[in-house]
Amino acid sequence: MDTANKLIDKLLFTEGDDIEQLTREEFVQLTEHDRAYYLRGEGPIFALYETVRAMRDAQARERRYPSPTETALMQASSARRS
Repeated sequence: MDTANKLIDKLLFTEGDDIEQLTREEFVQLTEHDRAYYLRGEGPIFALYETVRAMRDAQARERRYPSPTETALMQASSARRS
């Protein structure tokens, strides 16, 4: 949750010229990333989070980029959640 807190701090408490703008899509992606990483539970949304987490873990373990199929699946699951 540390990342989400830093993001909220940036949005609420940054003053002067140090403002960092996020697009709606960037905000949604950051929020979904944190939800997928930190939340646990039961139901279809958590099954999607677990699937994406397993793919990312495999990519990290194998030191590779996502395949086109994995990328499409992650983008489709992100679209379903938002």
